Amino acid sequence: MASDATRLAKDFINTISEDITLYRQLKQILSEQHQAYIDFDDQCLLNNLSLQEPLLESLGKHASLRESIMGKLGLPNSRVGVEALLGALPDAVESKVRSQWQTLESLIDQCQEQNQLNAVCSANFQELLGSVFNPNQHTYSAQP
Repeated sequence: MASDATRLAKDFINTISEDITLYRQLKQILSEQHQAYIDFDDQCLLNNLSLQEPLLESLGKHASLRESIMGKLGLPNSRVGVEALLGALPDAVESKVRSQWQTLESLIDQCQEQNQLNAVCSANFQELLGSVFNPNQHTYSAQP
């Protein structure tokens, strides 16, 4: 049983370091997406989305794996559960893994913030395109 728990903990830890790399890539892509909205570069936006898709797929799989691991370890899938898992690690690795977890949380927050900014840009971009291609859509005019 202890070896299963050890293996599960190692799998959990591995997803953290992998996701740090993936979220760093995603953060860069989201920043480029923001610039593409500012530049009205629709081709760059399309390319950007194709770069995001595999990253988001991998991140989703890792999150599901971590959720499954927490369940198998009998821990809640929450901060409390993660704290319990981190607290159960040997002292030699706990501080490193805790630091990695904090880095991951920070990167997630940064990506969410950038994504929210991009959503505003996207809405503005769509509104601008609509006003250019359908200029009467948002104006008052005499009805026949």
